[in-house]
Amino acid sequence: MKIAIISDIHGNIYALNEVLKDICKNDCEYILCLGDYVNYYYWPNEVLDGLKKQKNIFFIKGNHEDMLFQALQDNDYKQKVKKRYGAGIEIAIDTISAENMEFLSKMKASQVLDIDNLKIAMFHGSPNANDQYIYPDIPLNELDDIVKENSDIILLGHSHHQFSIKHKHCLIINPGSVGQSRDIKGLTSYTILNTKNKAIINRRLKYDTSPIMKKIIDIEYDYKNMLDKLC
Repeated sequence: MKIAIISDIHGNIYALNEVLKDICKNDCEYILCLGDYVNYYYWPNEVLDGLKKQKNIFFIKGNHEDMLFQALQDNDYKQKVKKRYGAGIEIAIDTISAENMEFLSKMKASQVLDIDNLKIAMFHGSPNANDQYIYPDIPLNELDDIVKENSDIILLGHSHHQFSIKHKHCLIINPGSVGQSRDIKGLTSYTILNTKNKAIINRRLKYDTSPIMKKIIDIEYDYKNMLDKLC
């Protein structure tokens, strides 16, 4: 059985659409989503609507969902988020439907699934915090603090860097970022796991960034910084 693992879409519907087409082409039976559906880019409602149409899909929230709900309650905080991450937070607040906002509010920070006799634990940052960055060069001794779950597979997002590491009994996978890859910019990134043999297929796909670049230039004050984050 093939499982698609995706994370950090950040309102980038153009990248997500390319990934969903590739997931279908590769006959994945499940999709596991590791959070950060909002912020940075400008189509969070479309992202959520597109994901909810998929079969056998599971969600957890990311730190940017926490930011969204705090920004809804605190205008000063919203302005700080906007200054750091761009206009995506305001657009999310203005455009996400009431149904999708409720959907986000009910997401858990983590989830453990049993699929094909594998115990798969889903986190955004790490089992310790949803905003903890775990990178491919993490010292192996520090992984002891991550592999404390009694799981066969641990899934992490947040860092926007794609990697897999075998440590002790556990396979740790980060699929990278769908919407804003930081290790190889300008490509969208996700991972396929074969549950039969634990084989990993890391996928990186080209997609059309031009409509996103145009939107960035049209609406962002610090558009050069935002363009550099994208590609």
